[in-house]
Amino acid sequence: MLAGSSAPGTYDQRATPVDKVYPGIEAHASPLSGLLDARLPVQPDWANSFEVLQQMLIAAALAGMLPRLASALLLTTLIYVGSTVWGYIVEGRSQRSLARLFGGYVSPERVDEMARDPARYDMRAENRELTVMSCDMRKFAHVSELLATEEMRGLVNSFFSTMTGAIREHRGTLDKYIGGATMAFRGAPLTDPAHAANATRAALAMSVRLAALNADLRDRGLPEIGLGIGLNTGTVCVGDMGSSMRRSYTVMGDAVNYASRIEGLTRRYGVDLLVGEDTRRAAGEPAAAKAFGVWRWVDVDRVRVKGKRRPVTLFTPVVVAAERALSFDKEMRLWRLALASYRLHHWDDTQARLQRAADDVRRYAVRWPLPAARRTYPPPPRHAAAR
Repeated sequence: MLAGSSAPGTYDQRATPVDKVYPGIEAHASPLSGLLDARLPVQPDWANSFEVLQQMLIAAALAGMLPRLASALLLTTLIYVGSTVWGYIVEGRSQRSLARLFGGYVSPERVDEMARDPARYDMRAENRELTVMSCDMRKFAHVSELLATEEMRGLVNSFFSTMTGAIREHRGTLDKYIGGATMAFRGAPLTDPAHAANATRAALAMSVRLAALNADLRDRGLPEIGLGIGLNTGTVCVGDMGSSMRRSYTVMGDAVNYASRIEGLTRRYGVDLLVGEDTRRAAGEPAAAKAFGVWRWVDVDRVRVKGKRRPVTLFTPVVVAAERALSFDKEMRLWRLALASYRLHHWDDTQARLQRAADDVRRYAVRWPLPAARRTYPPPPRHAAAR
């Protein structure tokens, strides 16, 4: 039996694992109780000797077994190291192969994305729905007459670099440069369900970048350049095509021709960008373009492009500041009424409604196309609106 005090005033309090304040008498009583009840772990005198003997037996067993297992261990190590090195080499080779095949067409970020599953991508031709972009530098012939060869080369390089940067940033694939024109498409080699919307965003970004490029040209005393972009969506053949002497990853098909002809009509309508009805349908109704503000579609006209019997409706995407969206919707209603009169050949009503719309455009400083206002009525039969 142990006797002691647990009262706080006796100062016989101890900090133990059980509690911060624990009676000293209890600290002695607990181990004694464990010893009496045979519940307290006790290390015998021979414990250290037993541990030394145990380690010696294990060492002797390993000394006898390792010579027989050395070849198996060495083989396992070699297999592990070899597979690791081979995987690294094969992966690097796949990335280099993809970069060699597609590096000239898509951005390095897209090549890295393709490298995650390189087996999915090759250059074999296949039919796929894509959005094709045809972009042309306006005033190219005029500017080339005013500049020396080196200055013209620098201007063309700046234009192509600026436009290609916008194309690649929106998941586009560069096809080719032709004089002052650029061909691109979206939806291959990387699948892009939103290829039509991304192509439209890229075209809007190209218009914004052109304004910055022209500001730089003005500062340098050089003439400004213009831009015309045509977008069209459809099924095309995409893949490695060409001759036995030179091949390229490109697209072919009716939708490609449509894009080029739509781009040519931008001159007639005085806008930077025209979009075919298939692209308009595939792009949907985006509520806003993050870098541009509110994005709305404007029905420009319905025409028969060269070589085609079926008329096509042309649209242009228009960006309006969010605070002016309601005012713009009002002008859109006037524009639709003007188009309805125009297609019925009610020229006086068309002109009056266009004038009202033009007055509102000037008042709200919103830039959007008024193609019919630039025409002499009735319109030329070859480009008459399809009814």
